[in-house]
Amino acid sequence: MKAFRKYNKYCFLVFLPALFFISKGNGQATNDPREDFLYGEFYLEQKRFREALNFYLSSLEYNPDNCNINYRVGYCYMNMIGEQHKALPYLKKSVLEINRKYVAGKYKDSRAPIEAWLLLGDANHRDNNLSEASYAYHKYKELIAESDKEKHKLIQDRIVALGISKEFQQTKKQVRIINLGHNINTRFSDYNPVLSGDEMTMIYTQFWESYDRVVMTKKTLSGWTQPMEINEQIGSYGNCYTASLSYDGSELYLICNDQNNYDIFVSKMNDSIWEPMNPLSSKINTRFHESSVCISSDGYYLYFASNRTGGEGGFDIYCANREESDWGNVVNLGPVINTERDEEAPFITVDGTGLYFSSDGHETIGNMDIMCSEINERGGWKNPVNLGTPLNTTGDDIFFLYYKETGTGYFSRDEAEGFGKNDIYKIQTGKFSDLAYGEIVAFASDSEITSAGVIHNSSYTPENRAMNKDIISDTKKDNSVADTVSVYTIQIMALEKHKSKKLFLISPLTVSLGNDGLHRYTYGEFKVYSEALVVLFELRKSGYPDAFIRNINTIQNYQGIKSTK
Repeated sequence: MKAFRKYNKYCFLVFLPALFFISKGNGQATNDPREDFLYGEFYLEQKRFREALNFYLSSLEYNPDNCNINYRVGYCYMNMIGEQHKALPYLKKSVLEINRKYVAGKYKDSRAPIEAWLLLGDANHRDNNLSEASYAYHKYKELIAESDKEKHKLIQDRIVALGISKEFQQTKKQVRIINLGHNINTRFSDYNPVLSGDEMTMIYTQFWESYDRVVMTKKTLSGWTQPMEINEQIGSYGNCYTASLSYDGSELYLICNDQNNYDIFVSKMNDSIWEPMNPLSSKINTRFHESSVCISSDGYYLYFASNRTGGEGGFDIYCANREESDWGNVVNLGPVINTERDEEAPFITVDGTGLYFSSDGHETIGNMDIMCSEINERGGWKNPVNLGTPLNTTGDDIFFLYYKETGTGYFSRDEAEGFGKNDIYKIQTGKFSDLAYGEIVAFASDSEITSAGVIHNSSYTPENRAMNKDIISDTKKDNSVADTVSVYTIQIMALEKHKSKKLFLISPLTVSLGNDGLHRYTYGEFKVYSEALVVLFELRKSGYPDAFIRNINTIQNYQGIKSTK
């Protein structure tokens, strides 16, 4: 999904001579470094990052050490789907010269703004270089004016997020991930797969250089058929991407960008042909951005993301219900799901009791992570649970579908061993596996493994990519994956002088005296890491902000919850 990146808030408005408000239609560089830079500034203001990048790269050829242009190139890459990993070398060069009084649009100023340090931190965090990210964030913090409370809060949140990311990465679910192969994935970005309820029809989006290509494929006994472009049928000019497919496969929902305004459209199947799409009514589409949508399996509820006013902040998830031929009763899902930042890409399970979505407002491994919530006994939503690694990474993890009835999920990601920029992947967990609240023993069936496919598990690293053929042959011999059983607890503090457990007013609490003389106070025992995370968040809110999760095996002289020490 083409998410609205948080970096956009640092895209300074550029006021250029009138000449540059006439776009350069063919997007070709002029080979004049100053003119190319200014064209880049024009396109950057329009958030047309690919066009801006072409001009910045041309200007950079004449000024390879220009920190300002390096910053702009890195900024563009960080906003381009499937290409964020290219930003880091440019951002490293950009921070060599910083101008604290930076003004956008000045070609003669070769220095970068202080935000280059912030973006460098984000790029390092995305690439899981947590120490380097911390250094960059602290450099940015040093340069911020004391009076700028908003930026200080932002950078403090980023620094805290690094610690949370490290916590999440201590444990990985044993999940095997399957690349759908070269018939589905191309050298371009393939993303946003949507499927019918029987998982026999898949429609997804391919970003081909400068336009979005919507394609459809059918599943047969021999695999997925050759994808067929349906842009002409639905009436897309390359400005739309897939968002949801109805359970029976007869309604296709898309997000279309018209002059930088994103709205929800729907196309209906008629005699095996897709009809031209139409926008939803003004009850759903607004002058703000509606960036993603999902229709429930019964066709009665519509879940969508919008940054309209009146929400919790940023993009929020809303729900509407069908009223004859229209949608109405639009309701914000509230502060349990939505935060002051962004929640996007909702997916409601077939039984209507589970909601998967992406967020950078809840505690994440980094950037946008996939979350899951379930309806509680009172009809409200439970606190969302982060799906953890390897389903979430330090990059942006957006748009995830999961069918617990068959134990299959689909998403797209930029992996080094993939066929292109973003590839479409499938996970197989077994029927009725609980991704959020239970441990998973995953498997991949032989029918899903082809010479074109790639299979990897949670420990798949650059060092063992060459072993892909061996992984496939081993899987054919034994389709089961053993899960590692661990027990976790939450340490709330460590003290030199012992205090009675009664003073803490929480139970079950145990105290373990380490060889270093410290008394470690830990709360509860959890066999599932995600359950420990839910409790951890509540403990932090209730007055234990430094609490963190530990494996009991790492605690010296741990006696268990029955301890009376």
